[in-house]
Amino acid sequence: MPKPNHDTLRYLLEHLCRVITHSDKNRMTPHNLGIVFGPTLFRPEQETSDPAAHALYPGQLVQLMLTDFTSLFP
Repeated sequence: MPKPNHDTLRYLLEHLCRVITHSDKNRMTPHNLGIVFGPTLFRPEQETSDPAAHALYPGQLVQLMLTDFTSLFP
């Protein structure tokens, strides 16, 4: 991944991790943030007929990246 993209992704995920720390008030858990940001961050170049590929999998990927942030970005 190009460094500018890497740095941007790290910055965004770091911010979302801070949002998660207030999930008791804002209800933004890793799962909910994955639902919100997954389809936007990982939109396919071409639309597919599989709705799970467009909505479910990107959400799970964002959730995984948030849950494992410290391992992905040491």
